[in-house]
Amino acid sequence: MKRYVLLLLISLPFLSGAQPLPGQIKLLITDKASKEPIPFCTVLLYAEELLIDNAVSDFDGKALFAPVDPGTYSIKISSMGYEDLMIKKIVVSGGQTVVYKAEMSTSEQVLESIEIVTHKRKAKFKRNKQNIAALTPGIQVQDKGELRIRGARSGNNQVFIDGVKIRDGDYDGVPESITGTHKPQKTKRKRNEYPDPQRVYSYRSQQYGYYNEEYIPIEENEFEASHANPLSTFSIDVDGAAYANTRRFLRDGTLPPADAVRIEEFINYFQYDYPKLANEHPVDIHTEMSSCPWNEDNFLLKIGLKADEIEMEEISRQNLVFLIDVSGSMSDPNKLPLVKRSLKMLVNELNDEDKISIVVYAGASGLALPPTKVKDQDKIFAALENLNAGGSTAGGAGIELAYKKGQEHFVKNGNNRVILCTDGDFNVGITNRDELIKLIEKKRESGIFLSIMGFGTGNLHDATLEQLANKGNGNYNYIDNLSEARKVFVHDLRGTLVMVAKDVKLQLEFNPAKVKSYRLIGYENRMLADKDFNDDTKDAGEVGAGHTVTALYEIVPANAQTKDDVLVDELKYSSSLKTEYPNEWMTVKLRYKLPDSDESTKIEHVVSGEPQAFEKSSKDLRFVSAVAAFGMLTRGSGHSGNAAFKDIAQWAKDAKGKDEHGYRAEFVQLVQLTDDLLVTGYSRR
Repeated sequence: MKRYVLLLLISLPFLSGAQPLPGQIKLLITDKASKEPIPFCTVLLYAEELLIDNAVSDFDGKALFAPVDPGTYSIKISSMGYEDLMIKKIVVSGGQTVVYKAEMSTSEQVLESIEIVTHKRKAKFKRNKQNIAALTPGIQVQDKGELRIRGARSGNNQVFIDGVKIRDGDYDGVPESITGTHKPQKTKRKRNEYPDPQRVYSYRSQQYGYYNEEYIPIEENEFEASHANPLSTFSIDVDGAAYANTRRFLRDGTLPPADAVRIEEFINYFQYDYPKLANEHPVDIHTEMSSCPWNEDNFLLKIGLKADEIEMEEISRQNLVFLIDVSGSMSDPNKLPLVKRSLKMLVNELNDEDKISIVVYAGASGLALPPTKVKDQDKIFAALENLNAGGSTAGGAGIELAYKKGQEHFVKNGNNRVILCTDGDFNVGITNRDELIKLIEKKRESGIFLSIMGFGTGNLHDATLEQLANKGNGNYNYIDNLSEARKVFVHDLRGTLVMVAKDVKLQLEFNPAKVKSYRLIGYENRMLADKDFNDDTKDAGEVGAGHTVTALYEIVPANAQTKDDVLVDELKYSSSLKTEYPNEWMTVKLRYKLPDSDESTKIEHVVSGEPQAFEKSSKDLRFVSAVAAFGMLTRGSGHSGNAAFKDIAQWAKDAKGKDEHGYRAEFVQLVQLTDDLLVTGYSRR
């Protein structure tokens, strides 16, 4: 009898359908000869020869894959100047941590010659037998402006001249003439010293070009005098693409272009612990003020919005159209193959009666899967696996077809949404960004919303994707690995798919008796005219179920003495600063529309009382302050005060809180990695 009871107890987890615990793989990558750690190695994780995740080793040569389902894996490690290392048959059991010490051998392979021809600040290079990874000391200069570089190690199609990176084609930034013998120079840089971005990164057509990547230029918000400009108006933003994209750059061993850093998207990548709603509105306002950690004379105001929580079983039926770019530019492992795996994650989270359609576009667009219920999952997965990359990119035609299919199977009172997965390279049909935006603005009137998922490296048209998501009543995320796909399509699923309020705007009215000046941190491309706040025809941002939205203002108190005090005469006709509201700092006003309404509702919230010390403020305020300061330092802001990466990491570490999925812990590591990059030298792509 005891034996039967024991067998029953052992079988219970299996009878109840319990899943085995995930494991993790930890790597320590070192030089075989010196035993020194090798930072910034590219690490690829395979299961049955299929790429499922990627990582980059940190400054101590460490890399981590977690969580990992039980199974057998292979890992490929690559690093500039080293032989590729393949580790096979890594067996992970449930709940187990596998630690592997990988030693890499220096590559002896060299090139016979690489020729670079320079002319008028442009350069072309020809590959000879192998690609280029880096220059070895000694660049011999030939006559007529030609360079011959000998001894370059083989690797991944990149070369640096005077800190400027060159690939196939013409790129700005190469000196007109190069004379003498050039040797790589090692620059010792103090912590937190941020170089002149013009020196290390060149503009192209008023946009940054990282290979073929595009970013909209950002002019940082400045301080506004409250007596002259008492109103500050902007549209909310819940996108997280800029943070994930910046993380990709940093893990790759380089600072991002400054315009890739949108601080509001850094802030809203993370969720915050705001109280549940206690009123009839689908979204509510929470505020908190403290001293400013990077400028002790100023204060910080945190504004938090909390949207209604909705359980998955309460969500109305889903009518989702996957619009997938299958053009030739999507062939890389971190593009179309990752798209397939990401969308499978999403399908696994949906209800059986939800419907999925798949529209693809390359040289032409087409229907790869008619509307299919999620309970027929095998059909959906088979359609995804049948997709292959090839051809040019007719994005406009694909968008037209996706919206058409969404409209044909529109679910009343349900969630009707197009999910576009692409690197943003529209080069056939409608290619102009303004024309695409007009198309999306027209399509959103149908009640079908647009979510955009950016994928890949070297061809990311961030400028186009961010604007299309803004105008399509949706959100924009960047997915560089399966961990990020899990965040977007599993952990944040309700907020990603289900809107509870649209056209959400904030307007603050500052009291000049308490506030001398103020500065909104981030949201530069979300600013609105003050009159737009009450204009229901003006588009604004959307909030998904359970989402939090956060904004930060730096406040200069009315009694502060600033350098601007002597720049202008006292105003003769300005209104008196005396006020009947002596304890009020500002009034926060919010407007929103319900998803099926064209009329907005207004909420008001008064901020009063004395700000508390930063050290005594909530964990959320301290953590979001760390994120904002990190964004300012990373983009080279002129308003970062005495913020330092070491302090930022400590603020975030002390305010990490529950951190169920480890996103805040990852942020602390990212801050430390960025500090190491600035100390040891780096390149900005």
